[in-house]
Amino acid sequence: KPGTPVTDPKRYAVVYDGRDGRILENRTVLPRFYAVRNILLEFRDEVLYPQLRQQREWANTAILHDLKTDNAQLRDDFLKPRPVDAPLATAKIVTATPTDYRLRASAPRWSLIVSSIPSWPGWKVAVDGRRVETIRVNAVFLGFPVPPGEHDVRVWYAPMSFWVGVWVAVGTLLLLVTLSRVDGERSR
Repeated sequence: KPGTPVTDPKRYAVVYDGRDGRILENRTVLPRFYAVRNILLEFRDEVLYPQLRQQREWANTAILHDLKTDNAQLRDDFLKPRPVDAPLATAKIVTATPTDYRLRASAPRWSLIVSSIPSWPGWKVAVDGRRVETIRVNAVFLGFPVPPGEHDVRVWYAPMSFWVGVWVAVGTLLLLVTLSRVDGERSR
């Protein structure tokens, strides 16, 4: 409501306040892709969901329901406590479309990059051209591991349903062409 005091002025700044409404700026918004300092692994649903409801520090902590990996170093780097002053990985967007992102990532050790993209089947990730397993973060968001070093990362959406639709359309087109030829030969 216009003129109403902002309940959390540290988080929100009034950008516009007029008769037709108001616009607030979220000062604590997270970038599309970011690294987290702490990773919690919780397998039990009855503990995971209450923990997610209580979580307030999304910029520094990610909660995972599972972690499928045979890489011991990745597991250790993810789950062992990280000192507060330890450098974090960075992920900077180089190019972006709604369904395709190119990133430049730099990581001092195996790191989890979290995104604000919903973890939906069809999202894929490649680090230096090699596909990597995506990780569901905080029960709903897309995440992925990056190894130590400098990396080119691609995150893109290519659901199987799209390709099924393409093949059905191609098959239908071929069938229609075949049927029209057969019908044309019968008419002669």
